[in-house]
Amino acid sequence: MRLPVQQACGGFRRTRLPGRLFAACLLAASSLFGSAAVAPWGDEEIFSDGLESGDPSLWSGAVSPIVLESTAFSDGGTIPAAHTCDGINVSPPLSWQGGFGHSYVIVLKDLSNSLVHWVLWDIPADQSAAPEDVAKVFEPPVPAGSKQPLSYNNTTRGYLGPCPGTTHNYEFAIYSLDVGSLPGVSAASSRAQVIAAMDGHVLVTATLTATYTPP
Repeated sequence: MRLPVQQACGGFRRTRLPGRLFAACLLAASSLFGSAAVAPWGDEEIFSDGLESGDPSLWSGAVSPIVLESTAFSDGGTIPAAHTCDGINVSPPLSWQGGFGHSYVIVLKDLSNSLVHWVLWDIPADQSAAPEDVAKVFEPPVPAGSKQPLSYNNTTRGYLGPCPGTTHNYEFAIYSLDVGSLPGVSAASSRAQVIAAMDGHVLVTATLTATYTPP
């Protein structure tokens, strides 16, 4: 029963209209096509008002049809040292299923101090994975078409992983956007500027959380 929902409500999901309009559409579709029409998302709120906000902490509260995973660690697990400053400090392999839109953005944030470590934007919509050790250049060869700002040391381009003095909590988040390329950002843009450019373009998101404790 997912096809009728996609036909009836797909337009809302590809616009910048508030997510609650899409939720209302799903409720209407359920009355036409039966309760199974909304089964993939359950009875919870489909989107939160935070999707229209520039604050990713609000976006990450939305219910998401995307699933973000890593072969390096599980959700709620421990980030291996290889992906931190205590190891070779390379990005972990990430993959996702589901989603829609025209591009993806990946953000790594330290939830313990709100520091954004990594932003990978303009990932093409036909991609479903980011490999281990994404090249630390503005336009890495894989995922082709993606871009990276400087990390938190303002010197290294791309990924710099956890480097806490005590145990910290981290969140990898993926955002599906309604644009193929974020407007108004370039190689000179900061991580904060890239995240701000996402405002109003986020369709849906998924997260993967983990902890890291230094040796």
